[in-house]
Amino acid sequence: MENLSVYLKRFTQLLSGKEDEKIIFHTIVQELSPAKVPVEAVSISNGVAYVSGNNSLKNFFFMNKKEILKRCNEQGLALTDLR
Repeated sequence: MENLSVYLKRFTQLLSGKEDEKIIFHTIVQELSPAKVPVEAVSISNGVAYVSGNNSLKNFFFMNKKEILKRCNEQGLALTDLR
């Protein structure tokens, strides 16, 4: 039974790490963006941040891509691309 609890603890830590990444990314975007971006609109997978939303929001991300990635890397969030 101990092995199962250790496995579940590791799984929980991995999930909380992904949520932390989303929160860090969201706070960086909120600092730069004049529009409100909901946390639910952001997903991070394999070093790529995906943002769902309207076209003006996506244009903002495209125009400020370098600045967003730079700030993420400064915060220790290893992102390679935004989509």
